Amino acid sequence: MSGHPVTVPGGDNIKIEAHVVEIAPKSEIGKHSHPYPVLTYVISGSVEVENEDGSKQTFSAGQPFIEDANTWVINRNNSDEPVKFLAVLYADKDQETITLKE
Repeated sequence: MSGHPVTVPGGDNIKIEAHVVEIAPKSEIGKHSHPYPVLTYVISGSVEVENEDGSKQTFSAGQPFIEDANTWVINRNNSDEPVKFLAVLYADKDQETITLKE
């Protein structure tokens, strides 16, 4: 590490979060969206991402993917094993990083 500060668009008004997310077998994270793109890396298992247009893509361990900003998606685990992925999210300090659709 260089010890130098990292500059991001929005400067001091942006928060960054990183989460290891686990989805149980045959489960899903319901329809949700994010205010900014989410950088994601699959640690183990496979996750199916269903976009608001109905298209689906599956990502497996070792693969990165990006969830677009302001787009409704569903993350689904269709397998018999848990899936884990790292999600790096950012948003304005006064915003939630995720919105769940009811």
